[in-house]
Amino acid sequence: MNDFESKTTSQGQEVNRASVGVQYQLNWLQAGLILLSALFTFCVWLQVHYLGIERANLQPFFQSYDRDKQAVDPLLAKIVEYGRTHTAFAPIMLRYNITVPTNVAVAPTVGKPAVPAAAKPAAPPKK
Repeated sequence: MNDFESKTTSQGQEVNRASVGVQYQLNWLQAGLILLSALFTFCVWLQVHYLGIERANLQPFFQSYDRDKQAVDPLLAKIVEYGRTHTAFAPIMLRYNITVPTNVAVAPTVGKPAVPAAAKPAAPPKK
């Protein structure tokens, strides 16, 4: 019976040592993951902080852009209307990719209707 008890005890000690080793590795892995998570969180916080500073520095640029855009959009609408009435201007509009701005309504022209020059009927000859 002593032989049986001694074998069981030695096997239990080996299993206990193996589980202690696995537990030791798991603790190191957990500490490493906590450290990496903290480092990642700090890096994200740092990026947010610097982007906030950069955004504050760019505010004057955005304000001037909005002010200039209000002046440029009606000009673009006039250019598009000119391109519709004068077909020779169409290649220039294609080259610079000029399209109708979506936030500005094109005002209808007062006076003559917009008819291309080629579509006008010819005047009868005078005798």
